[in-house]
Amino acid sequence: MNQNYSSANPQSPVPNGKTEIRNPQSALPLWQSISGLTPDNEIMMSPDERDAAIRKLLAEVERRAREEFIRALKAPKGEKTQFWDPIVRVCSVLGISRVQLSRYTQELTGMRAHEVTDRIRAGGLPRQIRQYLEEALKVARSQIEESARTLGPGRESTLIVIHATLRKALKTERAAERGSHFAAQFGFANLSRMNRACKLGLGVSLDDLESRMLYDMVQKFLAEMAASGVKDPEPQKKSESVARQGIRDQMSAARLSEWSKKFIEDLIIEQEYGRKKEATVA
Repeated sequence: MNQNYSSANPQSPVPNGKTEIRNPQSALPLWQSISGLTPDNEIMMSPDERDAAIRKLLAEVERRAREEFIRALKAPKGEKTQFWDPIVRVCSVLGISRVQLSRYTQELTGMRAHEVTDRIRAGGLPRQIRQYLEEALKVARSQIEESARTLGPGRESTLIVIHATLRKALKTERAAERGSHFAAQFGFANLSRMNRACKLGLGVSLDDLESRMLYDMVQKFLAEMAASGVKDPEPQKKSESVARQGIRDQMSAARLSEWSKKFIEDLIIEQEYGRKKEATVA
């Protein structure tokens, strides 16, 4: 099938808009011309030579995929859905089936063909996740400030409590969206594929990436509060009780979203845990 593709398509479009001219007399599809992985050659190749040939093919796939991602930025809004994958166009131009390409990439790297492009797509996740977290912090800013004033922005336990509470709230929100909607915001078909791409492209899981970024953001927020003159309160039972009641009153008085209400409820629990832990250490 690949040989028929090559002979029937002496000209093939490429991402930069130019046209590749192939030799009509050649029986080799483009991917075999680039890699040298012809049936006759493969039989004679040593393991090292075979790996080198697959690397050439993989490098060409990645180059073309990156060009497709750049070209997609100019596409009409809404045209590229979360199910769009440049690997389809790349395979078509190279004249190789997706299954055959996956066999080679798995042999060399352990990745399937679509995971090669997912890994490239994951390069934009740190920026996208940071923007997502910044929006989440804006929603809960007043609750975070109130909690920090109650517990003290300079205490390590405050950082731990707020970080843990935010993570739990974000996971709850993500579960309510069933994961797929969350992943679609970042261009992935589902959460499982997004998490695997994160591991392949960044070397960490999605949860770890989110946790590290969130920790740094909360730490910076508390440091700014402390620098502005907000001091750690004296541990008085009365003031702590008033603060807890204040959070409850805020939840009932303010017109908060369901996400914000869940945040405050969790925050009360986490504050109690933090105080008990501090009292035990003291």
